[in-house]
Amino acid sequence: MKVTVTDPSGKLVNIIDLGAMGAGYQNFSWNGQAAGGGAAPAGTYAYAVSTIPASSAAAVTVTPYSVAPVTSVVLGGSGGPLLDLGGGLAPVALTAVQQVF
Repeated sequence: MKVTVTDPSGKLVNIIDLGAMGAGYQNFSWNGQAAGGGAAPAGTYAYAVSTIPASSAAAVTVTPYSVAPVTSVVLGGSGGPLLDLGGGLAPVALTAVQQVF
Protein backbone atom coordinates (compact mmCIF):
# COMPACT_ATOMS: atom_id res chain seq x y z
CA MET A 1 0.00 0.00 0.00
CA LYS A 2 1.24 3.48 -0.83
CA VAL A 3 0.17 6.91 0.37
CA THR A 4 0.80 9.83 -1.98
CA VAL A 5 0.91 13.29 -0.35
CA THR A 6 0.38 16.39 -2.50
CA ASP A 7 0.31 20.14 -1.80
CA PRO A 8 -2.68 22.39 -2.64
CA SER A 9 -1.41 22.89 -6.22
CA GLY A 10 -1.26 19.11 -6.75
CA LYS A 11 2.54 18.96 -6.61
CA LEU A 12 3.91 15.69 -5.24
CA VAL A 13 5.34 16.12 -1.74
CA ASN A 14 6.05 12.51 -0.78
CA ILE A 15 5.15 8.89 -1.50
CA ILE A 16 5.16 6.64 1.54
CA ASP A 17 5.36 2.90 0.90
CA LEU A 18 3.54 1.14 3.74
CA GLY A 19 4.18 -2.33 2.33
CA ALA A 20 1.68 -5.17 2.53
CA MET A 21 -1.22 -4.63 4.92
CA GLY A 22 -4.02 -6.91 6.02
CA ALA A 23 -7.71 -6.38 5.42
CA GLY A 24 -9.65 -4.04 7.69
CA TYR A 25 -8.93 -0.67 9.28
CA GLN A 26 -5.31 0.42 9.18
CA ASN A 27 -3.77 3.49 10.79
CA PHE A 28 -1.29 5.84 9.19
CA SER A 29 0.16 9.13 10.35
CA TRP A 30 2.30 11.31 8.08
CA ASN A 31 5.37 12.78 9.80
CA GLY A 32 5.32 15.96 7.68
CA GLN A 33 8.48 15.12 5.76
CA ALA A 34 8.90 15.82 2.06
CA ALA A 35 10.43 13.25 -0.28
CA GLY A 36 13.91 14.74 0.21
CA GLY A 37 13.72 14.14 3.96
CA GLY A 38 13.23 17.75 5.04
CA ALA A 39 10.13 19.11 6.73
CA ALA A 40 7.33 20.18 4.40
CA PRO A 41 6.16 23.78 4.94
CA ALA A 42 3.14 24.33 7.17
CA GLY A 43 -0.07 24.11 5.17
CA THR A 44 -2.91 21.93 4.01
CA TYR A 45 -2.06 18.73 2.16
CA ALA A 46 -4.06 16.05 0.38
CA TYR A 47 -3.42 12.34 0.30
CA ALA A 48 -4.38 9.39 -1.87
CA VAL A 49 -4.08 5.71 -1.02
CA SER A 50 -3.26 3.13 -3.67
CA THR A 51 -2.68 -0.60 -3.67
CA ILE A 52 -1.32 -3.29 -5.91
CA PRO A 53 -3.27 -6.57 -5.79
CA ALA A 54 -1.35 -9.69 -4.76
CA SER A 55 -2.63 -11.38 -7.92
CA SER A 56 -4.04 -10.07 -11.17
CA ALA A 57 -7.41 -11.70 -10.35
CA ALA A 58 -7.82 -9.97 -6.98
CA ALA A 59 -9.45 -6.57 -6.84
CA VAL A 60 -8.40 -4.32 -3.98
CA THR A 61 -10.71 -1.57 -2.76
CA VAL A 62 -9.32 1.17 -0.53
CA THR A 63 -11.53 3.64 1.33
CA PRO A 64 -9.45 6.31 3.08
CA TYR A 65 -10.79 7.99 6.20
CA SER A 66 -9.46 11.03 8.05
CA VAL A 67 -9.33 11.76 11.74
CA ALA A 68 -10.20 15.39 12.42
CA PRO A 69 -11.59 17.43 15.30
CA VAL A 70 -15.08 18.85 14.86
CA THR A 71 -14.92 22.64 15.18
CA SER A 72 -18.66 23.30 14.83
CA VAL A 73 -21.98 21.71 13.87
CA VAL A 74 -24.41 23.25 11.38
CA LEU A 75 -28.03 22.27 12.05
CA GLY A 76 -31.12 22.70 9.95
CA GLY A 77 -29.89 21.62 6.54
CA SER A 78 -32.13 19.48 4.33
CA GLY A 79 -29.58 16.66 4.47
CA GLY A 80 -29.24 16.74 8.25
CA PRO A 81 -26.46 18.09 10.46
CA LEU A 82 -23.08 18.99 8.92
CA LEU A 83 -19.82 18.81 10.85
CA ASP A 84 -17.29 21.57 10.21
CA LEU A 85 -13.83 20.02 10.54
CA GLY A 86 -11.77 23.17 10.03
CA GLY A 87 -8.21 23.08 8.74
CA GLY A 88 -9.27 23.35 5.11
CA LEU A 89 -11.38 20.18 5.15
CA ALA A 90 -14.84 20.27 3.62
CA PRO A 91 -17.85 19.92 5.93
CA VAL A 92 -19.08 16.34 6.37
CA ALA A 93 -22.57 14.98 6.89
CA LEU A 94 -23.10 13.44 10.31
CA THR A 95 -24.22 10.26 8.52
CA ALA A 96 -20.69 9.94 7.03
CA VAL A 97 -19.04 9.57 10.47
CA GLN A 98 -17.55 6.08 10.83
CA GLN A 99 -16.05 6.25 14.30
CA VAL A 100 -15.90 8.67 17.24
CA PHE A 101 -12.84 8.93 19.48
